[in-house]
Amino acid sequence: MWHALHAVLAVIAVVAALARTYLVGFYLNSPWKKALWLVITLAFVSVLVWVRIVKPIVALRRPWTVRGIRAERGDTTTLTLRPRGHAGFRFAPGQYARITVGKPPFSITSHPFSFSSSGENAGQVEMTQVVSVSHRS
Repeated sequence: MWHALHAVLAVIAVVAALARTYLVGFYLNSPWKKALWLVITLAFVSVLVWVRIVKPIVALRRPWTVRGIRAERGDTTTLTLRPRGHAGFRFAPGQYARITVGKPPFSITSHPFSFSSSGENAGQVEMTQVVSVSHRS
């Protein structure tokens, strides 16, 4: 719920800032200021479109199969994933990914998993998540 609320409030904040900017007029009294506000607005809209539309479409074209789920010590779970119909990807130590399991990629809620296998083997990836008491449902 808070993800959706955050997105809605972010859009409201940007729209309110733009409305105030146009209504006051002082901030748009020269061409370079108008251009700057246009660039800021287009950047915000571009990020929103990328994150909520383009990235999920790309994810649909690159599905992964869960090959295994392993319980680890200390409320930790490891997923073994294999790419389905593509070569996968490589990653560097310390990286993590947000995963949506069992829902369409357009879903707002995802879960952070740390890469725990070698980044050299693009054909299989292991990812681990520690589930704290506050995140259990």
